[in-house]
Amino acid sequence: MNRRAWGVLEREYQSEVENTAHLPTAHPQDTLLTKVCYFPPARVSIFWNGDSKGVRALNNINQNTLILMELPLQGNGDYLEKILNADQPLREMLYPRVEGATTYQKCKNNMFKIAHQGGAGLNEEIFSIGPVSTAFNHSNTPNVNITHSAFQVDMGPGLDVVIFTVATTTRNVSAGEELTISYRADACEHHQYIGDAPDPTNHEIDPVLWNLIQEFGYRFLRLPTVMLPFVKQRLLIVQS
Repeated sequence: MNRRAWGVLEREYQSEVENTAHLPTAHPQDTLLTKVCYFPPARVSIFWNGDSKGVRALNNINQNTLILMELPLQGNGDYLEKILNADQPLREMLYPRVEGATTYQKCKNNMFKIAHQGGAGLNEEIFSIGPVSTAFNHSNTPNVNITHSAFQVDMGPGLDVVIFTVATTTRNVSAGEELTISYRADACEHHQYIGDAPDPTNHEIDPVLWNLIQEFGYRFLRLPTVMLPFVKQRLLIVQS
C-alpha cells in the first residue's frame, strides 16, 4: 500500500477512533464476561452453516484492515475453564454444541494460546476465548490474522493486564468471501501475544495500523461497558 493510500486509511480510522465513545454499548455477540468492542456491521458479519459459525465480508476489504477487536475471556488453563463455567451464554454458543459436552472440551476446541514473551506482567501461558474470534473457520490459505494486544491497567491493588483480540486482513478480500484464519498446530506463532509494540517477526500488521489499534484499545479501556466484564473476570479468578 502506498503512502497516499495509507494517509486515506489513517484518516478513516482516526475518525472511527474519535467516535469510539459513541459506539453502541451492546453487541449481539456480547456475553456476561466478554465484550465485542469493534466489529463493524457494514464491513463484516457472522453467518451460520448448520451448527457452525463463520465470518463473511460484506464488501471489498483491503489488506491490513482492522475487522475485529474484542475483550475475550483470558487466563491460564485452569482459570479459563472456571470463568467459562461462569459465562453460560458464551459456553452455550461454543463448539461442540451437543448435550453432555464438557467445559474442558469447549475450552480445548476454541481457545487461543497467547504465547507470552515475559512482558506486560505475564509470567505464564495465557489463553483466550472470545465470542467472535471463535467464529472464524480454518483455511490453509487464511485471509485474516489473529493477534493479541496487551494493555497495562492499574486495578487498585497492583498492575494488571487487559488483552484484546485483534483481527486484521492479510490480503485484499472480495465482498461475499469468507474470512478465515489458520488452526495450525504451531498456532502460537500466529496467535501470539505481542505486547504493545509491533513486531514484524511474528505478525504482518503495518506499524501505522498497529498504532491506530493501540488508540482504539486505550479508548475502550476508558469505557465502563468494556472494563466491567474484565473486572468480573478478575474477581472470579481472585475468589478461586
